[in-house]
Amino acid sequence: MRYVDADGAVRGAMAYTLKEVAGSFRADMEIHHLTSTTTDALAALWRFALQHDLVSKVVVDLRPIDDPIAP
Repeated sequence: MRYVDADGAVRGAMAYTLKEVAGSFRADMEIHHLTSTTTDALAALWRFALQHDLVSKVVVDLRPIDDPIAP
């Protein structure tokens, strides 16, 4: 998935896989790659992952310590 700004420039990208959860219509999302050049792009990509209606869990590898969503 990629984030394209209003000028048509790609400002972020995310690679992920979905793993079906047995006995339901939901899936677990595993994010393998997430990068952006703007905070708007980063927020939009996270929003896509966290608000996906058929995803029950989002799993992501280690993120930078200064990641805005880091605990």
